[in-house]
Order: sequence, then structure tokens, then C-alpha cells
Amino acid sequence: MSKFGEHAGITCDGCGVKPIAGLRYKCQMCANHDFCELCYEEYDKGMLKQTTQSARVNPISKRTEDHKFQEYADKDFKGMGGGAPPAAKVKKQKPNDPCNCGSGKKAKKCCGAA
Repeated sequence: MSKFGEHAGITCDGCGVKPIAGLRYKCQMCANHDFCELCYEEYDKGMLKQTTQSARVNPISKRTEDHKFQEYADKDFKGMGGGAPPAAKVKKQKPNDPCNCGSGKKAKKCCGAA
């Protein structure tokens, strides 16, 4: 299952964006600590971002070694998809349709006869 999409109701504790769009990174060590992709990249470089507002509402350690982030999606998360588009349906030839060979005969009396 892809974890890429809109994470409704989730706020990034780094930049404050809500909802998080794209990948969501949740700290496995903290009760409620989430990052968007951009803030996770900064964390991965050793810089832990935190907005003033999120520091007040959800205080967390600013030491990078106190955190362990992992891609995360809730059980009811619906991703944005990705991958190959669904295959187009092929119309099945019915016995009374004109034959595909172009003869003008019904399929059941031409090439489709078995």
C-alpha cells in the first residue's frame, strides 16, 4: 500500500502545514510527532525543525537522537494512487453483432462460429 497522499487532520510539527500532503513521517519514540517530507529531509540532515506554535501545543525534544521516524499512514488512509492506470475494458463480441472480419455477416455465422 502506498503511503503517499493527503493525511487528513494531521499537522506537520516542523512547518505547521495541515494536512500533510505526500509522505508522512511519524516518530516511533514520541506519542504525537509527525513530519511532512520536506521537514523529514531537514531532520535527516541533522536539523530538527519545530514551529513556535507546535512547540507550545506539542512539546518535543529538539535532539535528533531522541527521535526515530518512519513512513506512516493510518488504517483508513486513502492514498493518491500511482502505478499503472486501470486497463481499459475490451468490448466482448456478441453472437448477433457484425463479425470483426468485415464480411458483414453475424459473428455467430462467420468467424465466431464454433
